[in-house]
Amino acid sequence: MASRPGAVVIDESAHPYAPNLRTRAVVLQALASHYRRIATLTLGTRSFGLFASR
Repeated sequence: MASRPGAVVIDESAHPYAPNLRTRAVVLQALASHYRRIATLTLGTRSFGLFASR
C-alpha cells in the first residue's frame, strides 16, 4: 500500500478466503485514509469492494 495503487479490490465477504489478518488491517487502514469506494460487486456468494485513490 506504500506505493499508493490507483485502485484496490478487497474481498468483503463475511469469511474472506485465508486472510492474513495483519495485512488486512494495513489495507483497511489505507482504504479508510486514502481511498473512496467506487463499487461493491457480488460474484456468486462473495462480495468485493472496489476502491479508487482520492
